[in-house]
Amino acid sequence: MPTTVIAWVLVFATLSWLSFSRHPVWGLGCYLFVLYAAPTHHWYGAYIPNLRWSLLAALITFISLWVNRNRVIMKKPWFSNGAAKILIAYTIWMWIQLPWALSFEMHLDATILFTKYIVLFCMIYTIVDSDARFYQFIIFNIIGGLYWGYLIKGYSVGGRVEKLGGPGINDSNTLGMHLGVILIFAALLLLKKNTIFQNTFFWRLSQGTICIAAVLMANGIVQTVSRSAAVGVVAAGMVLFLLNHKAFRKKFVIYAMVAIAGLVYFTPDKFWGRMDTVTTAIQVETEEIEGSAYSRIVIASAQWEMFKANVMGHGHRGTSVLSSYYLPQEYLTAIPGRPGQYGRSSHNTFLTTLVEQGIPGAILYLLLAVWGIRIILSFNKEDITIYLYVMMMAAGLTAIFVSGIFVDYLKVEVQIFCLAMLASLKEYERIKKEQSICAE
Repeated sequence: MPTTVIAWVLVFATLSWLSFSRHPVWGLGCYLFVLYAAPTHHWYGAYIPNLRWSLLAALITFISLWVNRNRVIMKKPWFSNGAAKILIAYTIWMWIQLPWALSFEMHLDATILFTKYIVLFCMIYTIVDSDARFYQFIIFNIIGGLYWGYLIKGYSVGGRVEKLGGPGINDSNTLGMHLGVILIFAALLLLKKNTIFQNTFFWRLSQGTICIAAVLMANGIVQTVSRSAAVGVVAAGMVLFLLNHKAFRKKFVIYAMVAIAGLVYFTPDKFWGRMDTVTTAIQVETEEIEGSAYSRIVIASAQWEMFKANVMGHGHRGTSVLSSYYLPQEYLTAIPGRPGQYGRSSHNTFLTTLVEQGIPGAILYLLLAVWGIRIILSFNKEDITIYLYVMMMAAGLTAIFVSGIFVDYLKVEVQIFCLAMLASLKEYERIKKEQSICAE
C-alpha cells in the first residue's frame, strides 16, 4: 500500500480522535480534510474504500459536538439568524418543487445537498465560537488551499487546470473562485496580531505557512485562467479598501502593493490574454462580441424566456434541460455522461435561481444578499479581532457573488462557510459585549 494512502488514513483518524479528546472544531478539520484531499478526486482514492468519507466526517463532528457540548460557548439557536432562515426556506421550497421538477433525479440530488448544507451551517455556527476557533477553522482551509496550490504547481496536462479540486470544485472556474476566497482569508490573517499562541515560535510558523500558501494559491488562480475568479478577487479587494480599519491600514496598503507588483511581474501572458477579453469583449473593428461573452448574453435571454414559462421554477438544472428548446444549435454543447444529448448550463447564479426556483428562489437569493450587507455594516469596529474576521467574510462573499454574475455558483460550499462564520461572528460580538458589561 502506498505511503500516501497510509498517511491519509492516519490524518483522518487523528483529526477524528482530536474532535472527541480536544474540541469538535477538529471534526470540522476532518471534514475539510476530506474536501481538500477527497479520495474520489485524487489517485490515492483507488486504494481507499469508498465509505462516503465526507458524510462520515460530518457524523463524527456532530457526535463529537454532542459529547463535548460543555466545551462550546452557549449561543442563540443556530436557526435564529437571517442566513439560516433563508437557507432553510430555500431548501424547503426545493423539496416542495420535487413533484414538478423537470429532472427529478438531479433536483433530488441538489435538494439533499442543500439539506446537508443546513447541517453544515449548524455545525460551523455552533462550533466556531471564539477567536481561536475562527483562526483554527480558517487555517484548516488555508492548508487545504496550500495543498491544491501545490498540486496545481505540478499540473503538467497543459491548458487550464481542470478536475483537480474536490467534490463540486472540479472545474477551473469554481476552483479559481474557491482559491480566491481562501487567498483573501490568508492575506488578511497576515495582518492579524498574535492572540492565539503563547509561544511566538508557533505563531511565526503559522504565519510562514500562510505566506507560502498565499503564493501557491495565487499561482493556482492564475493557472485556472478564470476571468470570473479574477473579477471576483478584484471586487473583493475594492470592498476591503472600503472596510479597511485604521489599525492595520498602512500594513494593508503595503501588502496590497507587493501583491499587485508580484502579480504583474510573475503572471504569464496567457492569463493576461484571457483577462483582456473582459475589457475588450466588444471589438470595434468587426463589431463582434467575443464568443464566450456573447454566448452568456444569449443564454441569459433564453433563461428569461424559461422563467416566464414557469414563474415557480423548473427545478434544479432546469436551464440545462430546457436549453435545447430555447437556444440555437451553435450554442449547445454535449452533456457529459449523456451521449447524443446537447444542452447548455446557466452562467449566472441569480438567473439560475430565477429559472430553477422561480420567484420564491430569486426573492430568497436577494434577501440573502441584503442580509449579508446589513449584518456586515452592523459590526462595531472597536473590536479589531472580530472586525478582521468580518472583513474576511465580507470580501469572501463579495468574491463569490461577483464571480456568480458570470458562472453558476448556487451550490458552492465555501459560501456556506462564509455565511455561517458571519452569523457566528455576530453572536460572538454580542457575547463579548455582554461579558464586558458584566465585568464592569
